[in-house]
Amino acid sequence: PNPNPNPNPNPNPNPNPNPNPSPSPSPNPEPETFPAVPGLSLYHDAIPPELLPRLEEAVDRWLVAGRKGHLPGRTYAAPPAIFSNRNQSREMIQFGAFTHSNRLDVNAGVAPLPPVLRELRAALAARGVFREDVSLDLSLAGAEAGA
Repeated sequence: PNPNPNPNPNPNPNPNPNPNPSPSPSPNPEPETFPAVPGLSLYHDAIPPELLPRLEEAVDRWLVAGRKGHLPGRTYAAPPAIFSNRNQSREMIQFGAFTHSNRLDVNAGVAPLPPVLRELRAALAARGVFREDVSLDLSLAGAEAGA
């Protein structure tokens, strides 16, 4: 005989402890602002969850391709040896324009914004992170060297 009179195999008869779940989040929630830093806003959940794994996979793929010299021009930037030796280095992947020491060079020969980053741009605009009429044709990704 079954000592448990509850035929449900789940020992928790109420899987949702909150009987009044909150409604789903607004597609364009207000950002969190910080009065101590004028202009700084934090947009929670700004990147659609279904896009995150594709972005992560793309960055990993670009890092491998960059290390092998398979990205055009200066799209990939390896860390200088002097910084690598001090564990103070980051690899950079740059699309649309090249930056170095806070200087922008749109003629340095980097790859254009890839489709997954154009999709990210559209998603961020749709969530109100920036206006849809703002042209975002530049993307930078940094990673700890050897990560």
